[in-house]
Amino acid sequence: MPPDPTSAPGEAAPALPPAGLGPRTLAALLDGLALFLAWVLVLLLFSFGGDLFGRVQALSAAGQVLAVAAVVALGWGWDVAWELLWRGQTPGKRALGLRVVRLDGAPVGPAESVVRNALRALELPLAYAPAVLLVALGRRRQRLGDLVAGTLVVEERPLDLARYGPPEGATDRWPGLAARAPGLLPAADLDRLLDFLRRRPELDAAPRAGLAEALAGALWRRAAAAGVGGDPPGPAAAEPFLEALAGAAAAGPEPGGRGRGRGVGPFVRARREAWDRLEALARQVDAGRLTLAEVEALDRLYRRAEGDLAHARAAFPGTEAEAALARLTARAAGALFRSRGRPADQLAGLARLLRRDGPSAAVAHAWALALAAGLLAAGVAAGALAVSLEPGSAAWLVPGPVRASLASGRLWTDHLRTAAPGFSGGAILRNNLAVAALCFALGVTGGLGTAALLLANGALLGAVVAAAFQAGLGPDLLSFLAAHGPAELSALALAGQGGFLVARGLLRPGEWPRGAALAAGARTGARLLALAVPVLLLVALVEATVSPAPFPAAAKAALGLGLAAALWAYLWRAGRAAEATVAGAAREGG
Repeated sequence: MPPDPTSAPGEAAPALPPAGLGPRTLAALLDGLALFLAWVLVLLLFSFGGDLFGRVQALSAAGQVLAVAAVVALGWGWDVAWELLWRGQTPGKRALGLRVVRLDGAPVGPAESVVRNALRALELPLAYAPAVLLVALGRRRQRLGDLVAGTLVVEERPLDLARYGPPEGATDRWPGLAARAPGLLPAADLDRLLDFLRRRPELDAAPRAGLAEALAGALWRRAAAAGVGGDPPGPAAAEPFLEALAGAAAAGPEPGGRGRGRGVGPFVRARREAWDRLEALARQVDAGRLTLAEVEALDRLYRRAEGDLAHARAAFPGTEAEAALARLTARAAGALFRSRGRPADQLAGLARLLRRDGPSAAVAHAWALALAAGLLAAGVAAGALAVSLEPGSAAWLVPGPVRASLASGRLWTDHLRTAAPGFSGGAILRNNLAVAALCFALGVTGGLGTAALLLANGALLGAVVAAAFQAGLGPDLLSFLAAHGPAELSALALAGQGGFLVARGLLRPGEWPRGAALAAGARTGARLLALAVPVLLLVALVEATVSPAPFPAAAKAALGLGLAAALWAYLWRAGRAAEATVAGAAREGG
């Protein structure tokens, strides 16, 4: 399966320092604390109105399920939501100066974020031991989710190019500054000035401006007394004056560069004005305020910066110039080619995924869907046949509580008739999401784990149905399953389809690097997993309300088959329409 060359990640930029185990663990703890506090705040707000559980039970059945689903989503989707809204950062990562990026340094996208977080379904049951080992020992500090998604957690250390000197011509505003600067600043004062320039991105606007103006005023008095000409730097010129002064006093190769930075100072000074302009334009994109001329300038400056980055990696590897350029080009690429990260853009991307990208993936890779559905059906048949031919096999195919319930002449699902639909639906949703995520994540085993999970779930269903018929409760169980079963099995088949796409990228990379093919397959599979989520939400609602209700079995069957038919009809029509659109665009381009 050749990955999309426009989206397949390449080699990690060497100037992007991967975050180690300590900062990532602390960031995860901070996120866990923030999530806990968010739950506590929600509970406190609801408690002001009286009995919380009573208020939830007073909601309609659908309202209860949606309320509990929101709590489930708050936990499962915490990292995904923040990584998309804050361009690769959660609150914990932002506090520690960490960010999730693609291997090429570009911002993480929805598919990558879903993949890297869905793989937690494999790590969580093992107490995150695989993640700890991979992050602690791996060269790039990538856990399993990062390896599959093609992402990297990096440290965003402050970078400032003032140490290389100001842009060419920057000192012209103050004649004599370049010549007299080395004598104006003792070593201790120069260190303090450079420290301010390095730390200023971390400061809020008002304190930053106040400090810059105070420093510029004090240092200007020294410069004027030494014979430097020009106008005194006002508020707008405070930082340019400080940059020019620090650069003129400390221009030269980067300290500690072991000779590799020779010539980097002149290189940076010659290009820096264009880089500053590119960064300003990329920052404007977040606010959505670019004219056509500015977009053209952004594109032109970005392509020049790409060339500068290639030169810096060859001539000045490991310098702050290379690191700053890598970060700048990644940000500019995100501004040009990816969504802006605003909530409206993310919602539009989600709608596009459900309306076009997901159905297109389901139709284009029908072989994987057929394989997943076939394994499910084979498991059902095998489980039913085993219990029918050898009733004793129910002892190891059917869970003990289910056998005990059948032996007492009742279904184990009878408690759903009296349980609050919100709480039972929430438990059903949580379990189904975990199974779907695990089915997708097990694609990293070459598809063996995905296949085994599909067979096991099918065998469990077939064995339980056969055992129920032997106990004389078969029709009652089929009546319970009829309303939600077809849609639930459809969602599991979609998750299995995604898992097999991951496996294909791993086993058959074609002419692409295996890591790139694996990441591309995982991104496509993540679209299918995302399709399964709203289906499972609907399944939880139906299973908690309609399935245990005393409706006619025929009506439940009509609802269940109708839901499944509507899902597959939608996927088929939307997927074919998306393929036709792509084919039409290709013909026009040809």
